[in-house]
Amino acid sequence: MEKHEFTSNIQLSGFALKLRRLRIERGMSIEDVADACNIRRDRLFRYETDKEIPPMQTILTLASFFGVDKGWLLDIS
Repeated sequence: MEKHEFTSNIQLSGFALKLRRLRIERGMSIEDVADACNIRRDRLFRYETDKEIPPMQTILTLASFFGVDKGWLLDIS
C-alpha cells in the first residue's frame, strides 16, 4: 500500500481513544477543542466515539493543536 493511502488503515478506536485522552489530560471540553480547531462540536464528539473518521486536514489540525505527531495520533507506524 502506498504511503498516501494511510488514512484507510486508521485503527479508529486507537485514534478515538488518543484524541479523547489528549483532550481530557489537558483539562479541555469538547467545546474548547472544537472552537480552537474550528471543528463542529458534534463532529468532534463523533470522532471521539468512533462514529466518524475525520478528513486528513482535520487530523492534521488536531495533531498540531495537541502538539503530537499525526502518525502517533492515527496509531500507525
